[in-house]
Amino acid sequence: MKLKNLILIFSPIFLLFNAESVAKDSFSFECNNNCPKQNRSNFLGKSLIKNKFTSSNSNSKENYLYKIKVRSFDKVIIDDYKFNKSILNIFLSENNRSNEERKSIEYEIESDIQYSIEDTFYAEGNVEITSEDAILRADKIEFDKNISQLRIYGNISFLKGTQQFRADYFEYDFQENKGLINNIYGVIDFLTFDKDFNFKEVEIEEKNCLPETKDILNLPSQISLLGSSNIRLNNKLGPDAFKFDFSSIKKWRFKSEKIILGEDNFKSELVLFTNDPINSPQLIVKSKNFNGKVIDQKIQFNSKKTYLSFDDLFLLPIGNRTIKDSEVNSSWGIGYDGNEKDGLYLNRFYSTKKVFNNLNLNIRKYFLLQRAINGNSNAFREKSSSLYSDNVNSDINYLDYFALDTDLNTNLNKWNLNASLNFKTLNPQRFYDGISSKFNLVKNLYKKSKSKSNRENKLNECINNKQNFNQSYDLSVNLGFYANYNEEDIYSAYGSKLFTSFSSNRSNLVENYSLVFDLGKYQGANKDKNNIIDSDRYGIITSLNQEYKILNLNSKSDDFIGYSRFAPELIKSGIFLKSYVSTGLYNYGDHRSQSIISLGLGPKIVYGNSERNFLDYTKLSVLPRFIEQRGKSPFSFDQFKDDSIIDFDIEQQIIGPLIFGYNGILTISNDSENYGKFENKSFKVGINRRAYSINISYSPINQSSFLGFKIYSFDFKDSNLKF
Repeated sequence: MKLKNLILIFSPIFLLFNAESVAKDSFSFECNNNCPKQNRSNFLGKSLIKNKFTSSNSNSKENYLYKIKVRSFDKVIIDDYKFNKSILNIFLSENNRSNEERKSIEYEIESDIQYSIEDTFYAEGNVEITSEDAILRADKIEFDKNISQLRIYGNISFLKGTQQFRADYFEYDFQENKGLINNIYGVIDFLTFDKDFNFKEVEIEEKNCLPETKDILNLPSQISLLGSSNIRLNNKLGPDAFKFDFSSIKKWRFKSEKIILGEDNFKSELVLFTNDPINSPQLIVKSKNFNGKVIDQKIQFNSKKTYLSFDDLFLLPIGNRTIKDSEVNSSWGIGYDGNEKDGLYLNRFYSTKKVFNNLNLNIRKYFLLQRAINGNSNAFREKSSSLYSDNVNSDINYLDYFALDTDLNTNLNKWNLNASLNFKTLNPQRFYDGISSKFNLVKNLYKKSKSKSNRENKLNECINNKQNFNQSYDLSVNLGFYANYNEEDIYSAYGSKLFTSFSSNRSNLVENYSLVFDLGKYQGANKDKNNIIDSDRYGIITSLNQEYKILNLNSKSDDFIGYSRFAPELIKSGIFLKSYVSTGLYNYGDHRSQSIISLGLGPKIVYGNSERNFLDYTKLSVLPRFIEQRGKSPFSFDQFKDDSIIDFDIEQQIIGPLIFGYNGILTISNDSENYGKFENKSFKVGINRRAYSINISYSPINQSSFLGFKIYSFDFKDSNLKF
């Protein structure tokens, strides 16, 4: 990756010095008095004097002529160049142009001194090579024509678009197609990478902008309308497991002591990456045995061993992963699930495997620690019992100590396919109640995004992280098909959904809108959970969430570019008014129906900036939701809530990066048996840092805990400081 940058840099040099008469036309102005007398003739070929200034402005001419009296300046026009399979050619910015388009390419080289001794060309002192929007600077360049070897010394810097790097030394042998670069430091910007290097397609970019497709049966707008006792509500609204989305990071700083260049590949024993714009970085990705290869103008990366370093305090191994991965799971983990796994468990995630070249297979194995220690399980019903009879305590054998999740995904002509098969046990005698599966196929029909920030506006582009954008909107329309088996109170389900989402972020108003059309056939437990029934169902769900800032409590402007130790951006302190409107309608094959209208309005208060060590951040959100519900579902899994509630969301910095959080629902309907009770409670303890956050949540209702991880993206400008 860094290689790309550095490579691009070398391509102009290669063009300048590649063998035999590559320069058809060139010109040279006089050297200064320090030029050596030996062989001052232009090494690159016949000279043809041209005047760059045709303007009648005498001052411009005089200034320019003065400049060239103390600088040597060459202009090289290269015609009909031919390359071998050198990686320099692959990374050349013109690599996707046709032969006709790249017949003639122009480069300029400027330095304090230029001369040749025998068959070696030298440029010394403030060397600068330019081509279109690429520029290379160094202290000295030398090229030995006899052995076709290029060497660049001292204060090497390269800039093309927003890609840049610095290095101490570079050499390349064009006969052997190998080289190296020492002590490199640079910046990779994936938002503009393919444009800067003119690649047809960069593998890192997810250009289809496809939505999350692992479970479209349980879209958040539908789940949020369910009754508070529904197991799907408790399970699906929990935080993500411990995983990292590296593809959301659009800008990385990197460094390496040495990178080895090959014919169409590059490698390094160790490359360090960080998303943190500040030194010393809070998060570093250490990629050992890092290598890259270019195949069909696509870049493939691999790191045999990858570690995450958190504030130089501890290392977390994440296996065979690189910074291009859209989802990276820890190789080893620990969790708690009282329902399906009988308590504590250990898990191991295996790196993604390619199946038939275009299918990605992910495997996660579990060792059910508490089940093995107890010697029994409460996760299964009795064999031959009703599908929805209660689980019973039963003895186990060693195969019950293990569980397995498999996930298969691929892209098929702009369709995103995901299929999963999960085993609560590896004991075949319990497969009657131990297997579940999902199938999702989704296509994005329309996508439009626009963002305003210090960077240029980008239309129709995937934007995964908007924390750096002051104004933005996203509109997405998707078509999906799903099939689920043995999930909670659903025995089987299949159908299709058309779902639309719109989000907008303006200076004082944030809003999110969703619309879902659903048509499917379901088989599952009835509302009393004593029988299994099946029915068609079609419905429509719509929701609108808004948050309006009433009072700004920030002492700094919203575009403040400073960075806190405990937050990735300026915390928007203030008093906000939150509003919520949601409606839903389901009709069933037996002519039954249910509908709901949910209205909410309440305050949110955020105070503090997480800059000081003690109690410098507080968030309190109170949102009453008044509900009018009619009709009943024949199923237990999709019954709308019928009690008015108050949502509480609290976060409080305790000390340093340590933060405590609480979420809960208070029932306020007088006629409800749950009146005055808190439900769906969850507790959170987290570590909030500028570059990342780690949160542990626990829900006593479904006896499960979650370990969530976030890594943040920054649009930093000042990248001169090496970390």
